[in-house]
Amino acid sequence: MKKRLKRTEQETDILIAENFNKIIKNKYKTVVECSIENFSSPKYLTNTISKIRQGKYPSIPRIKELAKICDCEFTEFFNI
Repeated sequence: MKKRLKRTEQETDILIAENFNKIIKNKYKTVVECSIENFSSPKYLTNTISKIRQGKYPSIPRIKELAKICDCEFTEFFNI
């Protein structure tokens, strides 16, 4: 019988951050391009994804706004 290993919180945060990155890149060439087109700062999304890796998430309305920009459901960011 295989033993299933549990993910640590940090590993989960990293996987979620990678999902954000992947979903954004499905719609835009780069995360910076998406940030420039939709937010006030070119580094906004880069910094946001970096903070997610550290376990600091943006607000739900911000995540929903990003999901709308990427034409996806906001729960897709958390599918790991």
